[in-house]
Amino acid sequence: MTFPGIEHDPQAPQVNPDLLAIEELRKAREAEYSVWVAVQNIPWGTVLAATPGTAVPTSTVQRLKWDELGYVVKRTSKAGREVLERTGAATTEERERWAAEDKAAAEKKTATAASTTRTRTPRRRSTASTAAEASTASTAPDQTTTTATDATADTEGGDS
Repeated sequence: MTFPGIEHDPQAPQVNPDLLAIEELRKAREAEYSVWVAVQNIPWGTVLAATPGTAVPTSTVQRLKWDELGYVVKRTSKAGREVLERTGAATTEERERWAAEDKAAAEKKTATAASTTRTRTPRRRSTASTAAEASTASTAPDQTTTTATDATADTEGGDS
């Protein structure tokens, strides 16, 4: 953080332009690689461009349409979380965020379960629906009948 007028103070530490450029490049690279993650091996000629859990650059995903082909998913999606957890490629921040989300979801689930849990009296089934079901149910077992043409077909051309 700089203060107004600091550029005129000869004793103030000077900002190294090279370090500032490096920091800008680091932020640009982080933005480029922080959106997509590979879900399967992505071939590139005779080598692998990425393996599951590897961060994939956004520009490459857009240019080659790897998201439409199913090679990559967003890191923030459910599938992205599963891949990152399975491969161990998740960052500490992602793990902390997921833990907070899981905790909030569990609290919400217990709160809704507690609010819906109440004593209910079972509804009595109407007798009309049970009578209709009983009348449509077949009580006779299925029987297959043999016709005369089937019996004659069995005797023709045999060894008799």
